[in-house]
Amino acid sequence: MDFATGIPDLVERAWKIKEAFEEYRENQTTLYRLSAELLDDVEELESLRKGYVSNNLPTLDHNLSLLKSGFENVLDRYEKLLVQQQRKNPLYKGLALLTTKKIKDEIKDLNNEIAKARSKFLVRTNAQIVAQTSAAFPEIRAEATNLAHDLGGIIQAAQKDPAQAGRLFGIDDMNTERKKKSLKKASLDLAAASKDADVRALSLKIKALEHALDKEPIIFSPNRAAVPEGYSSEYIVYEHDYSDPKRKREDALVEIISLLHMFDDHTSEMPTIAWFYRALTLGRVLHDIGLHSEALQLERLNTEVIQKLAEGHGNLYDPDLAASLLNLSESFSEVGRHEEALEAIQKAVSIMQGLSEKDKDGFNPVLAGCLHDLSVHLSNLDKHKEALEAIKKAVTINQALSEKDPDRFNPVLSDSLHQLSFILTNLDRHKEALEASQKAVVIKQALSKKHPDRFNPDLADFLNGLSCSFLKLGRHAEATVHIQESIALFESLLKEKQIQEYDRNFGRALETYSDVLEVTGQHRKALEIARKAVTIFQKHSGILSQVEKRDLDVLQRRIARLEFT
Repeated sequence: MDFATGIPDLVERAWKIKEAFEEYRENQTTLYRLSAELLDDVEELESLRKGYVSNNLPTLDHNLSLLKSGFENVLDRYEKLLVQQQRKNPLYKGLALLTTKKIKDEIKDLNNEIAKARSKFLVRTNAQIVAQTSAAFPEIRAEATNLAHDLGGIIQAAQKDPAQAGRLFGIDDMNTERKKKSLKKASLDLAAASKDADVRALSLKIKALEHALDKEPIIFSPNRAAVPEGYSSEYIVYEHDYSDPKRKREDALVEIISLLHMFDDHTSEMPTIAWFYRALTLGRVLHDIGLHSEALQLERLNTEVIQKLAEGHGNLYDPDLAASLLNLSESFSEVGRHEEALEAIQKAVSIMQGLSEKDKDGFNPVLAGCLHDLSVHLSNLDKHKEALEAIKKAVTINQALSEKDPDRFNPVLSDSLHQLSFILTNLDRHKEALEASQKAVVIKQALSKKHPDRFNPDLADFLNGLSCSFLKLGRHAEATVHIQESIALFESLLKEKQIQEYDRNFGRALETYSDVLEVTGQHRKALEIARKAVTIFQKHSGILSQVEKRDLDVLQRRIARLEFT
């Protein structure tokens, strides 16, 4: 098997794995997410192969042969798993659960190997390592140093705030057993750490974990004097854990600091493209922690890195540059810099349009996502006509993709239809908005039945949009039904900690609910709900879009009116 001919075979096998786990019920959500990520990673290899095939890479060819064996092993285990599931004997059920864990581990390993294969291919075309990048571009080294300093300041401030320390490492989401395991790992990492920044971060993590565990018995000491033989605290650039986003959050801060300090390490041999891929993933985790300004700094740094790598290599890194710009636009938006967010996403769309012209099958899905985000950023600046043009293109692409493969593309089709409805509403085209919203909700409800953890947050937001559409057309009874469904689902998500207390989508749903209550004569309750919505919007006052600012103004005038009556 060689790089030129082997990848399409792996794509086919990845599809079989994903389709198999869609039908499997035991621990289905985790396995589905894993297999979907596996497919995405293999298809990235496929897009690379189409543009830059080389038949003289023996190391890669060997890796692909090993990957093929790994895929076959996963499929074989899945077949055995089904047999075990079909038997009623408790012994076989136990065997099925053991097999499930093995399959998870094997898919994670496959993802790691795919990431390595892609990175090795790119390194062959540009073998620059971090130490070389640091020496060649002192401005990048300076930015990395500044961000590391800022994160160090956050860690220092959190020393006196256990609650903030817990949020930085995702400790609030851990159960007791997980906290104990995390504490044990952190103590080993601390004993093996050699850099002051790593020591400070790990010390804070241990302190936060000890505070969270409080007086629960610990069967090991967090202050180990010696490291077990062979133990390494090095974070592996390919060590993705797609099945558990909270796990990524747990180690993200320490890993980011380690990555940033590589630019001060003149001996670092990590390929710069590998550094880029890891930083690309970790930037979004900083947002989850709530460090939006620092996430923006990392995304800007990462964009500069890939731009420097791309110099002199034609279009080789265009997909990576587009991905970086996409993340950068989100980061600008998160801190309320909507004009810069628009500029970044426009560049990403331009790149993806060029790639799509050469390979529609490979790049149209990504292009549709970029067009969707372009529509969002345009609407944030009240450019609804331009936003409508962008989202219509996204819907057209996603509809064509969904017709060929509904299981894969129905989620993004529903998202683009929801955005289409939002834009049409802002253009006072309410009948068309209702039609698009109804289609979006039908798709999302079907998805939510299969994978509630993944799709219920979206469904709650979509139901709010549907209620708005009915309300604009004076159909108050239907608006009431759907907004009550939306609020109930949001409250359930809050209870389960699947969304934050001040979630902006929840705020928008509360705004709609107060509107429905007012027009149906329930003024006292409308006032109560409007006040809750205002509290949420004010929590995000510095980053609100133009639409959200108007919504806040409407709510405040409604409160004044209801208080007067």
